[in-house]
Amino acid sequence: MKKNKQILLLFLLLIIQLNLIKTNIIYYDWTQEQILEETSGESRDYFGREVEICENYSIILSAQDKSHQNGEGILQVTGKAYIYQNNRTNWNQQQIIEINQNGTIFQGSVAINNDFAFFGSSLADVNNNTFQGEVYVFKNNGKDNFGATVAIYNDVLIVGSPQAAVGNNYTQGKVYVFKNNGTYWNQQQILIASDGKSNDNFGLSIAVYNDVLIVGSPQSAVGNNYTQGKVYVFKNNGSYWNQQQILISSDGQQDDTFGSSVGIEKNYSIIGASQATIGENFAQGKAYIFQNNGTYWNQQQILIASDGNEEDNFGVSSAISNGVVIVSADNSKVGNNYSQGKAYIFQSDGNYWNQIEILTSSDGNQGYYFGTSVSISENYIVVGAIGATVENTSDVGKAYIFQGFPGPNQVNIENCTSLYSSFECYWDQIGDLSTISYQINYHYYEENWIDINSPSLNDSILYEIFDSSNYPNIIGNVEYSIQIRACNISTNFCGAASSHWNLTTRIDSVKDLQLNPNQYYINISWSQPDVPVINLIPKLDHYVISYFNQSQTNLINNISVSNSSTSYQLSNLESLTLYTISIWACQTENCSGNEQGEIISQTTSTVFGPVTNFTCSTSNIYNLSCSWKPPTNSQLPNYYNFTIQSSQLNDYQNYSINSTILNTALLYSNMDYTITIKGCNNETGCGIISTIELKTTQLNASNINSWETGIEQIKLNISSVEFAKGYQITLNEGNEWKNFSQINSSGNNIYGEINNIAGNIEYNVEVRACSETSCNSILSGKPSNNITMKARLGYVEEFNCVGIIEGFECNWNELNLASGLNGYSISYYISKECLANDTTYFDVDDDLEGGVEYSVSIQAVTTTDCFPDEYSGPITTIKVTTQKKTVSNSSKNKGGIIAASIIVPLFVIGIFIGIFVYIKKRELKRRGYKELNLKNVKEPIFDDFLDSDDLHLNPNPKTNPNPNPNQHEDEKLIK
Repeated sequence: MKKNKQILLLFLLLIIQLNLIKTNIIYYDWTQEQILEETSGESRDYFGREVEICENYSIILSAQDKSHQNGEGILQVTGKAYIYQNNRTNWNQQQIIEINQNGTIFQGSVAINNDFAFFGSSLADVNNNTFQGEVYVFKNNGKDNFGATVAIYNDVLIVGSPQAAVGNNYTQGKVYVFKNNGTYWNQQQILIASDGKSNDNFGLSIAVYNDVLIVGSPQSAVGNNYTQGKVYVFKNNGSYWNQQQILISSDGQQDDTFGSSVGIEKNYSIIGASQATIGENFAQGKAYIFQNNGTYWNQQQILIASDGNEEDNFGVSSAISNGVVIVSADNSKVGNNYSQGKAYIFQSDGNYWNQIEILTSSDGNQGYYFGTSVSISENYIVVGAIGATVENTSDVGKAYIFQGFPGPNQVNIENCTSLYSSFECYWDQIGDLSTISYQINYHYYEENWIDINSPSLNDSILYEIFDSSNYPNIIGNVEYSIQIRACNISTNFCGAASSHWNLTTRIDSVKDLQLNPNQYYINISWSQPDVPVINLIPKLDHYVISYFNQSQTNLINNISVSNSSTSYQLSNLESLTLYTISIWACQTENCSGNEQGEIISQTTSTVFGPVTNFTCSTSNIYNLSCSWKPPTNSQLPNYYNFTIQSSQLNDYQNYSINSTILNTALLYSNMDYTITIKGCNNETGCGIISTIELKTTQLNASNINSWETGIEQIKLNISSVEFAKGYQITLNEGNEWKNFSQINSSGNNIYGEINNIAGNIEYNVEVRACSETSCNSILSGKPSNNITMKARLGYVEEFNCVGIIEGFECNWNELNLASGLNGYSISYYISKECLANDTTYFDVDDDLEGGVEYSVSIQAVTTTDCFPDEYSGPITTIKVTTQKKTVSNSSKNKGGIIAASIIVPLFVIGIFIGIFVYIKKRELKRRGYKELNLKNVKEPIFDDFLDSDDLHLNPNPKTNPNPNPNQHEDEKLIK
């Protein structure tokens, strides 16, 4: 069984091409016309394993693999061939030829010509030779016009036997030649490779045209490259076939299997190498075009699928007819369908084969292997797909027939002319521009067709200038091979390409020409024109520079400059003289005619020399004074161009001055300046620049005279600084300077305040003057003396309380600037509570008398014991009324009895409590209080703890040498 499967993989390809090349008709738009399928087929029928088409007949081979034994224990396999005839409308099945023998199978060979059909059965037993192989010949009896052959031309039949042994060489392969005497086919000759070896599989693919036979041997080794593959060419001398040539691919590698498929017609042959590696893509596959020059076959072109990928098997089958080549890739992916398969159509323009279309099956699916075999005749193509599913049965196989329709006529180019980094072409009009468009391809052996945008028409001649503005990669000094073709606008089908028109574009002008004149010389700089760059050197020979002195009216000799140069200095010129300078690139050393690049010219004049005795100084940080003398030239400038520039501020000032003195007051303090001057006139422009570098002094430091703090606020009294326009403050040792929130002045004093700063935070405060109202570190002066101070905490925001039964609930927002916050002090009735700094809620439940209005106060404090200092925030107080409890009548009576029984004792106790409270409050007044919570006392003992007046601090030791932190605290007297 294993041996049977191995042999099944080595099938016999027999292809015959019988139609002469007709280059005057080129077929495009290969449209799927019909799907041929075996409706009664079964799985593994492999319908479409081999296909052949000739005139109005097509044969589809079904190599059935029924891997079972019959009743006698012998392997039973069968094969069928389906004959289809074209009635000019459809392809109709005409006949089924079936071979049903023990061990016999149609295995990969079919050909048709005239009245004969030939089928190769490589696994047929002959006498006692297992799998010796047979060829079955069927003749059309005239009744149904049936005819077929196997690799046949006229009366010669070629049969391949790729697994035949030659001597001791197993599966070296042979090819058998049969001659027809009018009645029978008689074996005439056996062909073998002159250098054949075991496992070459000589004869795995064959094709014949006239007296030339080509035989593929895809498993042959070339040097040390195993299975690189070879193709053998045999020539008939009238009696015998003699080996004429061995074809090998120019870029062959190991495992390419060159010769996987072959096809021949007239002077062209197509050879597939389905396992060839391209880049990193293993088994992507290639196909090779060989052309006969009358004596030898030479490789002309390598065909590669435009969308090829790994393991596509491009070249597994191929055919040629009528100037059209079809190459299949049966394992290629279509969309997400692996191994669906494709077939690629290439068409010759006489010199080059261009890919024009990709065929796929309309109902294709994964595993169809569309392209297992291909055949072409006139304007019909048939493609086999052995894995196709028919009526839900997999691997039955199908064959697809495509018909081609002619495109527009071939374009004739009248003339193409080289221009600067461009070219112009004239060609004959094929049709009206409303129905026919045109495309151009201008690279050697590349498929890169580009739409011609809007050609102009003169009588019946079209013309267009092609340059890089509309057509990519057109530059100077490049050889182009130009083709033009016509396309049908409605169908997008394009006709045959014109013959090649070869030309080399001229070098364009240099780019970015710059002239920088000086007193006695001119510096010239430029960029190279658009030319190819090879090894970092532009593809041109040299540049030519010439210059013309307009006052002397004579032409200076041309100067040759290296092709790698982009600058040059013209020296020893006359001062204040007008020159015309020209430059062009050269394609060759002689540099004449079309080899000369476009000339570009500019006019400039040599200039004044530098001014003399140029000096600048500042009497203060703003006022600048400069003076100078004219250049030493005999002619005086009409004016001077004077600039003042600071790179630190990107500041630029420009003046036109008629005198030789400048006084200005537009400078900033502590700034680097570049001051330039040059002499100018209206004819020759400005001369050589003279430069002075200058740095202005820094603003003086200010003094902080006095200060005070407020609620989230610091106020300063500072001394004004001469030339200052603004002042800045820093609270953190200069890490962040900011403008004052508010500032005003009086005499020599500046009053500034900074708001919205966190209270109870120790700041190191400095001030500096600025050259502008709002300034940065570049414009600022020296820092002032340093003081340390704090601001007060702020108000508690959104403080709200609501009454509940014999109590209340309060909430508030966190302090916005809470960096120095340590907690909140909340007081009510005779109680005071200390709350943490992250608290925003407080309540009292069942501790107070219901229906009574209470004053509730809150204050942000700096201490943890609720006693405020001068940095604590102001007090916020609101009123809240508690709710009463609801009681029953029986409770009221019982309460009256209880009250009557204890009122007298309570009166006595009250006297003692009053004495105790009086003594206690006197003590609290002396040292302050922490907490007093007397219960069952209805009369309030304290009205409030603190008032809401702001606290102020003047830490100046001269005015307040021993400040008492509590001296400004307001207190209420004890009632």
